[in-house]
Amino acid sequence: MVGNSENISDERLASLFKNGDSDAFDELVHRYYKHVYRFLVRFTGREHLSEDLTQEVFLKLYRSIALFDETKRFKPWLFTVAANRARDELRSMKRASQKVVVETTHNGEEMSLMDIMPAETETPERQAIEKERSGQVREAMMKLSDRSREILILAYYEKMQYSEIAEVLDIPLGTVKSRLHKAVSSFGKAWESYEQKTAR
Repeated sequence: MVGNSENISDERLASLFKNGDSDAFDELVHRYYKHVYRFLVRFTGREHLSEDLTQEVFLKLYRSIALFDETKRFKPWLFTVAANRARDELRSMKRASQKVVVETTHNGEEMSLMDIMPAETETPERQAIEKERSGQVREAMMKLSDRSREILILAYYEKMQYSEIAEVLDIPLGTVKSRLHKAVSSFGKAWESYEQKTAR
């Protein structure tokens, strides 16, 4: 791979990989492995399962790179692969009547969805409050439908633009906006229900 890989676009790396440059694949893994893993942890609620799924996603990337349309953006395509794999696994778990259990990450660090909930305070302690609530947020998230949880993760954790989310989910832009609005509302209700439960 020629030049500084940090200055090469994802799409160019994918093209190089399609043409046999294994270093380009290594760079794509370096850029996205953690992102895909965190997405899968948040979507499935299972940390160790997500480790296996992440490896499967990149194995599929390695085997299926020829299917990548170089006129499209790489990140939405990759997350489409990850989302499809997560949906398949969740469907399999539900068929087996297995309860989804929320697990924390190794380092205990986890973002919250405080930015879509009313801010109770703007004091310096807010960061500590967010960290303390991260586990509660995960539990509330897992009470949502797969569809709602998925779009919230893409929008608020992965910070994808509406157009990128539309590519990942293969839905019109208008549907992204309406589905996200509904998901935020569902999360708000789940969070309120959780707070009422824990306050008893």
